[in-house]
Amino acid sequence: MNKSGDACNTGSHSDLSPDQDMDIENAIPHADIIYKTVFDNAAVGIIVADCNENIIYWNKFTEHLLGMNSKDLYMKSIGSLYPESEWVTIRGLDIRDKGSYNLHETKVFHKNGELVDVGLSVAVIKSDNGKVTSSIGIFTDIRERKKIEKQLQLSEEKYRIIFENSVAAITVTDQNEHIVFWNKRTEDLLRMDSNDLFLKPVKTLYPEEEWNLLRSLNIREKGLQHLIETKVLDKAGELIDVGLSVSVLKSPDGEITGSIGMIVDRRELIEFKKAQEEQMILLAAYEEQSQILSQASLHDIHAREQAEHELSYIEGLYSTVFENSVVGITLTDENENIIFWNKYTEQLLGMEYDDLYLKPVHTLYPEEEWKMIRKQDIRQKGMQHNIETKMITKDKDILDVSLSVSVLRNPDGKITGSIGMFTNITERKITEAQLRIAEERYRTIFDNSAVAIMLTDENENIVFWNSYTEQLLNMGHNDLYMKPVSELYPADEWNMIRAQNIRAKGLQQHIETKMVNKDQELIDIGLSVTVLKNPDGRITGSIGMVTDLREITELRKLYSANGVEYSTW
Repeated sequence: MNKSGDACNTGSHSDLSPDQDMDIENAIPHADIIYKTVFDNAAVGIIVADCNENIIYWNKFTEHLLGMNSKDLYMKSIGSLYPESEWVTIRGLDIRDKGSYNLHETKVFHKNGELVDVGLSVAVIKSDNGKVTSSIGIFTDIRERKKIEKQLQLSEEKYRIIFENSVAAITVTDQNEHIVFWNKRTEDLLRMDSNDLFLKPVKTLYPEEEWNLLRSLNIREKGLQHLIETKVLDKAGELIDVGLSVSVLKSPDGEITGSIGMIVDRRELIEFKKAQEEQMILLAAYEEQSQILSQASLHDIHAREQAEHELSYIEGLYSTVFENSVVGITLTDENENIIFWNKYTEQLLGMEYDDLYLKPVHTLYPEEEWKMIRKQDIRQKGMQHNIETKMITKDKDILDVSLSVSVLRNPDGKITGSIGMFTNITERKITEAQLRIAEERYRTIFDNSAVAIMLTDENENIVFWNSYTEQLLNMGHNDLYMKPVSELYPADEWNMIRAQNIRAKGLQQHIETKMVNKDQELIDIGLSVTVLKNPDGRITGSIGMVTDLREITELRKLYSANGVEYSTW
């Protein structure tokens, strides 16, 4: 798997003091096994290049990442792994002079010619006279993260279109009823800007008697209130007649975290037109923190016939990888006491030599977490990857980490220690918790909306809907999923909707039409449609919001029979 070339300038490059060197030499009698274990089990690609920037060593993950073998890699120019523009950028980082560079996002070629998104860390090794003798590149596969980022970008664009093109002014408040978010329609309606709106108490938008009326409706307790006739004040203090809908936002444990208000200007409504309610699906951004799993150190690739000076050179490479790794690495003896670690371990845990040397490794973990790790039976299995657990810092803070453990054995099979490699995932766990709360929050709003909301794909097949859609149409999942949306309308009504040319315009509000429920009954509805497009302008689907107008239709008939004009408001 791994090749060796003539080192341009070999020599030891250990950063450890003579005393620490001696401690480690005595504590680690099987260094070759240790380095080989770390190197071969690292979840990152590791490549070593000589002074001429030709590849001389690599690990298994490199072959997996690039789809290459020794014939493809050995003595290959490191620059040939990159597209020309990426290599020019890397050259511009001036790494050979700086000595190291961490976490640059770039691309490398797969053997099949496809580009692979990677995170790159580089460490340069120099001789005592400052001449570059080799370099180490650590590659992290970030394709999945980039894919999620792309999906998130498209998702955000979809909902941004809906939000900014809404016929309603939309305001979002925090738990203290202060405005924290709004759309352009809000600014237009109230003639206000961010200086007027941000953290403004929402009650100041209403005359006192109107706010008292809203309070009397007990909306925070009910969670939802639709179509309240009220008034708001614009920046100049003028009163505006509006229709208001409010959805209360709550955390999974029932705590109120804010509210969404949707305000429709009644002045702009045509007679006999009912203001179309809109409900927003405000999705929290899925910003999956990409944790760089550089659980690295170089594979001991020395052959028995290699000279002693070459072994010394390899040890220098190992030391460089250990000390430049962006994961914590700890080595324990057969009694599970810590005897070796890298700088990142000290940084992450806030500990020093006296805090770590010969410390029982279980003391780094909360008691219940250590019991969980013990249940993995790692000493028997020999290896365990990606255990999500917690560690304790010197200041008694708790960190969420992803832990991988490899058990070390001597040639006779006796356990001589273990290597633990851990990555800080605290921010990722916080993000996941926030995302769960946000998803629950917006799912509650979506499913409790008093309008039917349907999402179609680019072929106009229904792929998503809320609970009210099922109630309105008396349909279930099997009736709706992947059903052509045109089948919900009588043929003449669908032709009328088509004539609106909505796909070209991108948005259409307030179409009065009819839909067909499961029992083939006609339902009078109000329809608004927003077309969804990707950044390139290609249509990816649409969102339709449907209001039940049957009650209004009956009222119109009743008023008409008595010779009275009926107004929605």
